[in-house]
Amino acid sequence: MMLQLLPLVALLRTATAAVPADEVDGPSLPGYKRAFPQDTRHYSGYIRTYYPGRSVKVYTHYHLALHEDPTAPVLQWQQGGPGGSSLLGLFTENGPLTLNDASWKNDGLEVFDNPHTWQNAAGGVSLLYLEHPAPTGFSYCEPACVHDDDSQADLHLAILDEFFGKMYPELRRNRYIISGESYAGVLVPTLAERILKRRSPGANVAPDSLEGFALGNDCPGNKVFTCTPYSGWAGTKVSLDFLYGHGMVPDIVKERVDKVCADWYVSEPPGPQTPPPTQCADALEDPIRPLKSTAGDTYDMGGGYFLYDTCGADLLALSADGAARHLPTTQRRSSASTRGRAPTRPTNERIANAYALDSGEYACGQENAATAWLRRADVQDALHVRSTPDFSLSTSLEYNFTAASLLEAYKERLAPNFRILQYSGDADPCVPMPGTQKWIRSLALPEKQPWHPWTAPGTAAITGYATVYAPDFTFASIRDAGHMSPRYKPRELFYMIDAWLRKEPL
Repeated sequence: MMLQLLPLVALLRTATAAVPADEVDGPSLPGYKRAFPQDTRHYSGYIRTYYPGRSVKVYTHYHLALHEDPTAPVLQWQQGGPGGSSLLGLFTENGPLTLNDASWKNDGLEVFDNPHTWQNAAGGVSLLYLEHPAPTGFSYCEPACVHDDDSQADLHLAILDEFFGKMYPELRRNRYIISGESYAGVLVPTLAERILKRRSPGANVAPDSLEGFALGNDCPGNKVFTCTPYSGWAGTKVSLDFLYGHGMVPDIVKERVDKVCADWYVSEPPGPQTPPPTQCADALEDPIRPLKSTAGDTYDMGGGYFLYDTCGADLLALSADGAARHLPTTQRRSSASTRGRAPTRPTNERIANAYALDSGEYACGQENAATAWLRRADVQDALHVRSTPDFSLSTSLEYNFTAASLLEAYKERLAPNFRILQYSGDADPCVPMPGTQKWIRSLALPEKQPWHPWTAPGTAAITGYATVYAPDFTFASIRDAGHMSPRYKPRELFYMIDAWLRKEPL
C-alpha cells in the first residue's frame, strides 16, 4: 500500500475516533512527484484539546512505521524554543522527508526521501511530531494562550491523552519514547514528571508507559548555566571555557579574565545566579558571547548554533542586534527563527554544488527550502492546516520561564525511573558541551561504563565519546556537530539513536 497523508481530525474530549479525510498519495504531495515507498502512511492535521478558558488546536504530523508495523515503537520528537516548530526536526533533522539547496534544481521545490530518517531505527519506528506549545507553527489557540514551564506540561499531557487515548488507541501498548533538543530539555522532563506523578505501578499504556527520553544539546532548566541565552550570566564561564577549548581565546587573555572574575565564578551547576561585578562584566564583554572582540561573534557562526558551519547565511535566524531587542519581552532568542528574513532561492552555484542525499554530510539550505515549501498554499492544503502565508519555524510565544533548574528532578525522580540519553554536539556555542558534562556529573550517578570513544560505521575514526551511568543514563558527545546535531551529522546520529533504542551500547 502506498503512503497516505490523512488529517488528524480535530476532536472534542468526548470524541472517540478520528474520521479520515481525503487520501493524498505521493504524486499528489507538492514537490514529491512519486509514490511513497515501503507501505507506510503519514497523517497530518490537528488535535483539539482544552486549556483553561481556551480551545487549543495542535498541529500533528504522524508517520506510521515502515510496512505499517502495528507493534512498532512510537518515537515522538519535540523541538525547543519554546516556540520552535517540530517540523524543523521533521524536514531538516530526522524525518522521512527533507528539503535543501538541491530542492531548487527544478521548479516547485522538490521534496526528497531522507536516507538517515529515524523512522528506520531499531527495525522501524512510528514518528510523531507535535507543534507544541500552541501557537507554535501551524498550531493555534482561541483566545491566545499564555504559557509557563508548568502549564505547558499539563497541556502536553492532555494532547498525548487525545492522541493515544482517542485517536490511535491501537498504539497505547507500543513502546513510547520521546526525543528532542534545546529547550525540549525543559518541555520533555516536565512532561515526564507529570506522567510519573499520575501513573500507577506497572503502567503499560501510553502515554503513562513512557519508557524514556533522548535529548540533545538541551537545557536542564532555564537558570542552569548550560542554557544560554535564557540564563543570563549563569552560563558565561561555561561559554568562555568552550571557546578556549576550541582555540578561540589565547591563554594570556583567558588568564587575565579568570583572575578578574575569580571571586564571582561558580564552577558547579547551576552556575552564578547574580550578575558579575562591573570589572568582571567589562572583561567578559557579553553574557552569551564572552570575549567576542577576541573570539569573534558566535552569532555569526552558523547563527550561533555551529562553530564550523560552512553554509553561510543558511539559518533564517535573527541577527545579534535583533536578538538583543527581542530579549526584554520574551527573555529568549528565537531558535532558528525565520523572522529575520524571508526564504529565498539560493545562488545557482549553491544549487549545483548541493550534497548528494546519501553522503551523510550536512546539506545546506534545509531551513530555507523547508520554510519556502511550507508557506505554499497547495502544501498547506495537502497538510490539512489553516492558511498561514507567513509560516515560521520559530514562533514568538507569550511565555514565562518558571523551571529554573531540573537537576533535583533528574537526580531524585527522572534518572531512577526512565531510560535517558543526553547527547551533545561538541561544536555548539548555544548550549556548550562542557556545561552539559558538569550538570550530569553533579547528579553523582554511579558510573557503569567510563568515558570511551564510539564510532558510527562508515564515518570518522572516532564519532564521539560516551559515559554510561546507573541505572540507565547515557551521555554521548558528537564530534564536529552543532546544536541541531541530527542535521549536522545525520549518519552518526542515526547510528546513535538506533543503538539506544535497541538498548545496545555505543
